[in-house]
Amino acid sequence: MVIPHFRQVNLGVAGALLAMSAAPANARRPVCVAVAPELPAILSHPGTAGPALALRARAAPPSESVLRMYRASGAKNVVPHRMTEAEWKAIEEAVGRLPPLYRQVLQNHLRHLSFVDTPPGAGNALTSRLLCDGRPMFDLTLRSGLFNETLTEFLNGKEGSLFVADASGYQVHLEAGSSRALAFILLHELTHAVDMALGVLDEDQGTLGAGVWTDKNRGLAGPYAGSLVTRTIWRGGSKIPIGQAPALYGALSKTPFPTVYATAYGSEDLAETVAWEQLSERFGVTLRIEVRDHQGATVFAYEPLKSPLVRARFPAVERLLLRREAQNE
Repeated sequence: MVIPHFRQVNLGVAGALLAMSAAPANARRPVCVAVAPELPAILSHPGTAGPALALRARAAPPSESVLRMYRASGAKNVVPHRMTEAEWKAIEEAVGRLPPLYRQVLQNHLRHLSFVDTPPGAGNALTSRLLCDGRPMFDLTLRSGLFNETLTEFLNGKEGSLFVADASGYQVHLEAGSSRALAFILLHELTHAVDMALGVLDEDQGTLGAGVWTDKNRGLAGPYAGSLVTRTIWRGGSKIPIGQAPALYGALSKTPFPTVYATAYGSEDLAETVAWEQLSERFGVTLRIEVRDHQGATVFAYEPLKSPLVRARFPAVERLLLRREAQNE
C-alpha cells in the first residue's frame, strides 16, 4: 500500500549499503512534506534525511498520520512496535537479498523505517511519499506480525477479504510454500519506492503496461476492462460470493496479472509483477491457487507463475532493473 497511489544480510552487508558517517549534531533539519494532499506536513526527526544514517538508525516511531491511515483501513489497537534483535537481523537479511537497485533506493531515499503492532488483515505495509527539500524520499511502515508469517499465511489472509460465504461451501487456498512473507512485502513496497524515486510508471508504461493499462492508475485496456477480475473490492466493487471463485480465477488466468490484487492500480500491478518475478526466478517460489469444495476436493486450480501471459512480462522486469541499475551506479 502506498500513499498516495501515486498509493520481502547480515549487518555487514546492510551497513555497507546504508551506512555513512553520522551527520553533525548541529546539522540543519530538512523540511519534509507529505506529497499526499490529504496528509498534513510531516517534519523530520533530528538528524539528516537520506543515506547519512545506517538502517537501524533510520528507525523512527510511526507518525500520527501513518497511524491514522492504519486505523482508516480497519486496524484496531494500532501501536508502535519495539523491535527485537532477532527481528532486526531478519529485516537486514531480507534487505541483503533485494535487487541492487532496491538497495540503492533504500540508501538514497529512505527517511524513516517504522513498525506497528496491529492484527493481520488491516494494513500490512505502508509506503508514504515525501519531498525533503525538494528531494523525493519515503517512509516505510511494516506490520510487525510479518516477521512471523509465511507467504502462504499472508496470502490467504489477504485473499480471504475478496469473498463472502454462500451455500456452495467453497474455500479458496493459496499455496506459496514456507518462504517468509517479509521478503515479498519488501519487494512489493520498495517497488513503490523505486517508482516514486525514478518514475518507473511514467517512463516504462509502454513496457510492462502495453496492452494492459490505458493509463497508470485505473484504466484497463479493452481485453480486460470487462473481466470479472475488475469487479472486486480492490477496484471499488463488492465482495464476491465464494461460489464464484472458480469463475474469478478462470478470468484471472486469461490476463497477464499474477494476482487479483494486481488489477487494483497500475502501481500495484507493477509492484506485484516485479515481486513475483523476483521470487519466482531468483528464489524458486511457486504460487498455486485452489478452490476446494466442502469436502476438500479441488474443483479449480491455477498456477499464475506458469501462465504464458504472466511470464511474457518477466523479461521486461529484468530489463527494467538492469537499465535502472546501470543509470544509478
